[in-house]
Amino acid sequence: MFIRILSVFLFLIFCAKPAFSQQGKVKNIIFFIGDGMHFQHEMAASRYLTGTNYSLAWHSFPYMAFVSTWDIDTYNKYALDADKKAFSYKKFFPVLGYNPDRGGLMPYPLQQGAEREYFLNNLKGPEEDGYSATATDSAAAATAFATGIKTSSGNLSWLPGDRERGQLKTVMELARAQKDMAIGVVTTVPFNHATPAAFVAHNVSRENYYTGIDGYTGMGIAEEILTVTKPEVVIGAGHYKYTNKPLFREQNYFNKKLFKKVLLSGEYVIAEKKDGVKAADTLKNSAQIAVNKNLKLFGLFGGKRGCIEYPDPRQSPDKPKIIKDNAEPSLSDMVIAALKVLSTDEDGFFLMAEQGTIDWANHENDYKGMIGTMDDLNSAVHAAVNFVDRPGDDIDWSNTLLIVTSDHSNSYMRIRGSEDLAKGCLPMQLKLFGQNFYPGDEVKYSTKKHTNELVTLYVKGNKAEVFEDVENTWYPGTKIIDNTHIFDALVKALGIEHDKTLHLEMENYELPGF
Repeated sequence: MFIRILSVFLFLIFCAKPAFSQQGKVKNIIFFIGDGMHFQHEMAASRYLTGTNYSLAWHSFPYMAFVSTWDIDTYNKYALDADKKAFSYKKFFPVLGYNPDRGGLMPYPLQQGAEREYFLNNLKGPEEDGYSATATDSAAAATAFATGIKTSSGNLSWLPGDRERGQLKTVMELARAQKDMAIGVVTTVPFNHATPAAFVAHNVSRENYYTGIDGYTGMGIAEEILTVTKPEVVIGAGHYKYTNKPLFREQNYFNKKLFKKVLLSGEYVIAEKKDGVKAADTLKNSAQIAVNKNLKLFGLFGGKRGCIEYPDPRQSPDKPKIIKDNAEPSLSDMVIAALKVLSTDEDGFFLMAEQGTIDWANHENDYKGMIGTMDDLNSAVHAAVNFVDRPGDDIDWSNTLLIVTSDHSNSYMRIRGSEDLAKGCLPMQLKLFGQNFYPGDEVKYSTKKHTNELVTLYVKGNKAEVFEDVENTWYPGTKIIDNTHIFDALVKALGIEHDKTLHLEMENYELPGF
């Protein structure tokens, strides 16, 4: 009880913010996702960039809360461990998915004393899965954001169990259908990867990158995005010319045949990676052409791993220095280009922008990579704020809502040497046999997997109070909301009509028990 009271007291001190504005209507949504980002990663990046713990672009936003991220598989593993029934839409208990008494009311270090084993112990799931870490994957997490519905790992806006006709309407589909809004997704990982795909595609497997091997939709994710959903903007990595041939995948992220189909459709202006050409200029020029000709924008970039290569921070005390590859766009470049195209729609727009390589760096326990990718997200949020702030147009904070959050935590990283990690400073980092080590003990990683820790949510703009409205839904007396409730808040802010409990008769569907 003392820890709970102390945690709430600390939260009130940390999160005291001014009152919200309630003027006008929300026409524009800018939704940032730092994939795999935990609060410790935010602190680490803030220290490197500013010398202080809480000085990233979003740390001054007027609303902050914490988000539970569990999916159905996570729930079932905890349920089995507690000798409880499997998840059912008709009856489930949120504290089985995330238990604040064990995991904390706030992420570390805002609250300390949570059970380390609660996040790091592997629990036994269904027999065929054996033992695995207890946390969501990006597909199920993004589905929760996009549809407000819990699903199983690997499913993209699709009901669990891979049932036929299990597609779930996404918030972008609803915004386009009911409000005629322009939609766009940009990411530093392949454009058809889990997080962006969940907003603009539907599939029983996140691995169906482009081929039509899915028996229900009959097409791969990239094909659905570019030939069916057709967002006004799609920018990401996964360029088939630059990505290495996959070793552990049956297919690459994208292929030449589908690229030619998109090119010949005449619907898109193509911004393509080219050696020796600045990607920022390519995107800027292509965005202007798209605006002039009233066309959609498709940007395709990426290096040998299929992602935008990590920006490279250097040890530079008091003067942070981050080296970037000009042949690849930054997330800021993507966001600026996307907003240029999307903002021409007088009915408004919905942009999802993902810094996806934060997660990739954390899977590698790569502190330098994490700092570089976090700086990329920070710069992109600054660019979006500046875009809304610019004078002379009808886009401002009275009609725009900007969100920054994470889909899940990754790596259970902890900062240990606060005096050593000052502005422009990095820990000693060695890489041996593909593994990163930190002999100075300034930071510690406990896993290379996702964890079920709370992540943070920051909101700025009109109707930010809709997020307060969803507090206490599942975790009364806390500042914890669930990732599905972010969908609920977005729907309410936009004035969209949607009853997710009736969607595809979901209330009649129950998962089988163990």
